[in-house]
Amino acid sequence: MSILQHAAYPDLDDCTSFFGVYDGHGGKAVSKFCAKYLHQQVLKHEAYSAGDIGTSAQKAFLRLFYLVSSDLKIFYRCLNVVMV
Repeated sequence: MSILQHAAYPDLDDCTSFFGVYDGHGGKAVSKFCAKYLHQQVLKHEAYSAGDIGTSAQKAFLRLFYLVSSDLKIFYRCLNVVMV
């Protein structure tokens, strides 16, 4: 069974698409968690509403790191990010 997960939201909003592939460095639970919640965290941050997608994404990754560590009781040591 694969630990890879993905998320695809071509119409996240009127002008933004979101695509993610999560390789599960921390196991299947981490990749599933990231696929389910990362895009939501991007949308929630106030910087996103202000049009600053870069800051919103950065803050979303930090928030997700915290959530993974606390919710899944996992010390997640590696987070690789590529954004275009």
